[in-house]
Amino acid sequence: YASRIEDNCIVIDDDDDESDSDGNHPQQQVPLTEELTVLSTVHGRQRRELRDITKHDLRTVMKYGTKSKGNFVNGDQRWKFEFGNTVYITDNTCKKEITCYKKAIDIQPAQITEQMWSNHHKAVRILKNDPQLCTTHSVIIIDQSGSMNKCDVNGFRSRSDAAFGTLALDYIAEQLYQQGDEFFVDAVTIIEMNCTGSLFVHKEPMDWILFNKVLHRQRTAKPRSHGNYVNSIEYAENVINDDLQCFSNFDLDDIGAYMLVLLSDGSPSDNKPGDQMRRRDAVCRLSQRLKSKLNVYGMGIGAMGSDFEQLKYLVDAAT
Repeated sequence: YASRIEDNCIVIDDDDDESDSDGNHPQQQVPLTEELTVLSTVHGRQRRELRDITKHDLRTVMKYGTKSKGNFVNGDQRWKFEFGNTVYITDNTCKKEITCYKKAIDIQPAQITEQMWSNHHKAVRILKNDPQLCTTHSVIIIDQSGSMNKCDVNGFRSRSDAAFGTLALDYIAEQLYQQGDEFFVDAVTIIEMNCTGSLFVHKEPMDWILFNKVLHRQRTAKPRSHGNYVNSIEYAENVINDDLQCFSNFDLDDIGAYMLVLLSDGSPSDNKPGDQMRRRDAVCRLSQRLKSKLNVYGMGIGAMGSDFEQLKYLVDAAT
């Protein structure tokens, strides 16, 4: 449900291959607590549902699905047929299609235990008092322009819904499952992009509290206006540069890694002369300063055939 962009990109595949981007198999999974085992099972099923989603034709849905009464419209009875993730609404004869839609998947929030809260507060203290102990800092730019309201991504209500859902399920949850009960300090900053860049999360621990916060934002986000890359990318550059001031007495090899992640549905709205160069220059400056400590990823959210060339261009600029 997310388009592939080659090289340094997050790629959401439609298969269950468990190897990483280099073709290697990940390390053996850390044993999970009972709570995380249950949550992992639920989220695994939801991911499989997303991969298996298809749109069935009306005849298939009527033959194999369930039939129930719909609403009355202008005195006429509507009927609802459901099969898999596909819903058809017909007229009272059950022969004329009124509308058809795909049901959105509902990602379950994590049940937060006392130990999770304890680890969260511990990580917050470390990020404030001992930031050099942070393993990675992910700075994520998530497109919240008006076009993210479009509903053309299987399994989600909108492109915005898909962006936040993918961030929660495939970026945050997957890393937390790999960690299991081990304690790591990884930080996340999330910048929402429309006309300007606005801060949603600033250097918070990557944990189940953040996972739930992203899911809540998925339901409350209101995409609007244009998608100006320049402001958000330069905002991300400033966030990282401010962070690096804490490490002025450290060698580059002694600080954590940085991830710059861009989730967008296509071409930027800011296309004045010089805007593309400003975007590229910001990424290049970070790459030159951080060298191998920086990884830049791009994720395209939208229908097949969408234009993700600018995402690939920015990813390539960092290499």
